[in-house]
Amino acid sequence: MSHNMRVKQALNNVVRDLKGEKFKIVVNTDRRSYCFNIIAYNEEYSEKVLIVKYFKNIDSCDDSVASELIKLAYSINGVPVVIGESAKNERLIDYVIYRRSGIIALSPKTFNALISNEREIPHVYAYRGGLYVKINGEKLRKAREKAGFSRGELAEKVGVSRKTIYSYENDEMDATLDVAIKLEEVLNEPLVEVFHLTECFKVPSAKIDMGTQVSDPLLNKLMLIMKSLGFKFVRLKRMPFEVAGRNDRNRTKLLIKSYRRRNRDMRDLRISLKIAEVLGSNIIVLAENQRVKRELEFEKSLVITPNELRDMEKNPDSFMDEIAR
Repeated sequence: MSHNMRVKQALNNVVRDLKGEKFKIVVNTDRRSYCFNIIAYNEEYSEKVLIVKYFKNIDSCDDSVASELIKLAYSINGVPVVIGESAKNERLIDYVIYRRSGIIALSPKTFNALISNEREIPHVYAYRGGLYVKINGEKLRKAREKAGFSRGELAEKVGVSRKTIYSYENDEMDATLDVAIKLEEVLNEPLVEVFHLTECFKVPSAKIDMGTQVSDPLLNKLMLIMKSLGFKFVRLKRMPFEVAGRNDRNRTKLLIKSYRRRNRDMRDLRISLKIAEVLGSNIIVLAENQRVKRELEFEKSLVITPNELRDMEKNPDSFMDEIAR
């Protein structure tokens, strides 16, 4: 089987798993053009959107890809997830959490477990060639005291120092998988924290390169108007739309797409509309002129011409009513 066929089969399996869990999905079949392969949302699963990128080898998720995924996730309240088969020359271990450029990376089986009825797994993660776990420090302290062990006595039983036990109890250090197993065996208590996929991604906006400067003056003008109405925007380079934004005050999401009557623009617009539908977001299309606007009137979007944009500048508040329609 060729590489492309293997990738297609892997993505089909992920799509099948998501559909089986009643997710609404958008699939990017032109995988080289956009930073995502799948966008998925199920309000019963989480209020957050899953943004999935597949790499056969997760080391292919470099900083440029990760940056785009993180910006998109920030703007649409999403969680970026890389799914893959291997890292370096070894297969990914199922039920182990990997990270690449700040993004969670999982095997297909692990991803399926996290979107299915299980929804959580023990927080075991790979780091510098070893396996580590998140220990619940308070549970460890209570279990140790219940068993009547001092920190030194427990340390001797599991083969670490007293200071290490102190660090575990104060959530200052994670344990190796071997030590965590020994701790649970000695104390006969579950101590390992669980991992929830949608709770793993928290990036402060200060750490995100918004990249809001764009070459299109009309797009810049629209973004300034929307910022005055409380929207925060990120500029995206590898998405079918140029800009994504959100308004935390009224929990509104917004996508902005420039349309120039090119074949590629129509394809991008189609997939942008699908994404907006899955997200429950609004989409604004900047059209060159009134003729282009008429061509797009059948689309479920708010189409704006340069003349209308000038009117918006005079009365930006009234524009919120247009978005809410």
